[in-house]
Amino acid sequence: MGYALYHFTFSSFRTNPRMWLEDLYVEAAARGTGAGRELMRAFVSDALAHGCHRVDWDVLEWNPARKFYESLGARPSEVDMIQYGLDEAGMRALAGKRA
Repeated sequence: MGYALYHFTFSSFRTNPRMWLEDLYVEAAARGTGAGRELMRAFVSDALAHGCHRVDWDVLEWNPARKFYESLGARPSEVDMIQYGLDEAGMRALAGKRA
């Protein structure tokens, strides 16, 4: 029906454990059945059981799942941080390695 792929993280800035949801997937035929809500419920229950004070995940701006997450009470983070990253070309340049 679907899966939730997640792992632990730790905020050294806020000094607390967290959990990161890397991917939530529900098969098209199972969408609207409550499967996604149950996967999210299991995810946050595991986070709470492990003492996490927050769970986070990324959602692409165009993804219609944003409405689903908002229906669960999730909101975009309003933090003073901006996400940065390096793509493969940037990593190779920094590491001094050619493609």
